[in-house]
Amino acid sequence: MSSKIEIDIDENNLVLYNSLTKSLEYHTKHLDRLAEWTKQLIQLEKLFPSAKNNIPYQELKFLIELNGLVNIVTLDLAVVVQHFYLSKHKWERVFYAKHGLMLIKETINSYDKFNQRFQKILSHNGQEILDSFSTFSKELRAFKRDYASTIDPIRNEVAAHISNFNTYYKIINTVDVMKALVGIQLFLKIINRLQDISATLVNIYNTEVDVNFRQH
Repeated sequence: MSSKIEIDIDENNLVLYNSLTKSLEYHTKHLDRLAEWTKQLIQLEKLFPSAKNNIPYQELKFLIELNGLVNIVTLDLAVVVQHFYLSKHKWERVFYAKHGLMLIKETINSYDKFNQRFQKILSHNGQEILDSFSTFSKELRAFKRDYASTIDPIRNEVAAHISNFNTYYKIINTVDVMKALVGIQLFLKIINRLQDISATLVNIYNTEVDVNFRQH
């Protein structure tokens, strides 16, 4: 394994780096908002036990969970990409590559558990949101098709688990850090669409819950 691989911080990369810094600031604040809304819902349920049977209330709780998942992975992957550009040694880049790809795999696995119920909610919320979700789904399917052979061995053998030294060393030496960087940045763009959709729905259902409970 060679010791160095250079990724120049040219003008385009600097713009990307700065945009990720702004993204970190926004998504950290949004994470705090989600945490505050969750506390409010817990208190609301104590005041109105019937909320447990209220569909908008239950959908809002679900959507906050989904939006929180997307927000967390956006924060983590933004940090991964930033440190790609700051690191100098190839081992640093391999570390961020395997960590980023593992995060993507775990995010996809987690999202699959949300998908069926999420689609049901989407079906009640207009064509524009459905169209955005259709685009997101197509992009995600294409990503999984193109990157599965890269992500799965890294996740299974060197990131989430270490089977043995020989397997680890063989796989880690095949990691294409530039391909990983491109893939992580692509996934960030794809997941950002889901972030927008789920955040829009959180606002819609939050307003409905306000009407149903909080104004009483």
